[in-house]
Amino acid sequence: MIENTKQIDTEILKPFPNVKIVDSSSWDVSPELKEIFGGFGGDASDANCKVQFMYEYKSASILMVEETRGNMPDQRYSKNIASLINKDELLLTDLGYWQFDTFYEVVQRGGYFLSRLNTQVNIWHKTEGDYKKLKIENLIYNQMSNSIEVEVFLRKNDTDQDIAVRIVGFRMSEEVANKRRMKLRKEAKKKGRVPTDRSMKLCDWSFFVTNAPEHLIPSEKIHIVYRIRWSIELVFKSWKSVLRVHLSNIRRNHNRLRCELYAKLILATIVHMIYNRLKFYAWHKKRKEISLYILWQFIISRAESLHKTIRVSVDRFLRKINRLLPLMIKTCEKNHQVSRKTTLQLIDEPSNTPKPKKLTLKDLEVLEVSCLT
Repeated sequence: MIENTKQIDTEILKPFPNVKIVDSSSWDVSPELKEIFGGFGGDASDANCKVQFMYEYKSASILMVEETRGNMPDQRYSKNIASLINKDELLLTDLGYWQFDTFYEVVQRGGYFLSRLNTQVNIWHKTEGDYKKLKIENLIYNQMSNSIEVEVFLRKNDTDQDIAVRIVGFRMSEEVANKRRMKLRKEAKKKGRVPTDRSMKLCDWSFFVTNAPEHLIPSEKIHIVYRIRWSIELVFKSWKSVLRVHLSNIRRNHNRLRCELYAKLILATIVHMIYNRLKFYAWHKKRKEISLYILWQFIISRAESLHKTIRVSVDRFLRKINRLLPLMIKTCEKNHQVSRKTTLQLIDEPSNTPKPKKLTLKDLEVLEVSCLT
């Protein structure tokens, strides 16, 4: 029966009871709703609706949905996230949610986090019990290795609070690095600025930070595990392209807008219950993945029939869905070249990436001296 939630497992994800991803999506609404759904104004919209969303990857479950005004920064909302993370769970976030207090509370609750590193924050190492500031750009100074790892601390200014973390960096291809530099110049030009030499050099590398130890997330797999975060973008894509969650004819009544929004999200929750069973079966029986987007197309193509059934009774709807499961599995499997592995397959298989070079305290001291001379 589809109501029993099941989780996929791989060797790396097995130690984590849940892998929780948080992100947001926003869209413009009628300007007459700006008092409730404030936008940024100016060149942007006066009224904007944002949805904060938490997604559990292993079960494909929707854990939290909250609508907010569009001009609320994700970083400010970040303070609400830590309370949703329990012992041994893994939280994946992007830079928009970077907040020391959030990470610190996750650690205090016995959880783990994995994020891209905010290269604007200070990192620290300890020498004889004293904190010493470390410049992230020094780690890549004359670096010959294509990947590095260092154990350091994140620290909140003027407090004794710190978080022991691993920072793992991977050198990007020249093509990717050049695209990053082009984007950096373009964004700086809009603001009438010129990118700093430091920012341009850091485009050559991608840095990740986690408090999870090596035996839970091997350093060479960190960037692959982080790719799981993109599954939430596929959810947003289905919401907008199929559910049309961002489109509404409502102009003034914010309560009616909310009713319309949550009706669509209830449908999304039902579809994810189905997706959970399909994903579990396809992975554990076939080592294949199910396309959420194709599943949505399958459901929409039978929307009228399913709607009539659920109006009769939920029990009859569930029986109809269970009869359709074999056809769904056959129809909705992801199609890709054999040579191109999915994220789950990459996580599950032995890594071809060499283990990153681990920088010791002595290496850090040598780098510091080299960068000063």
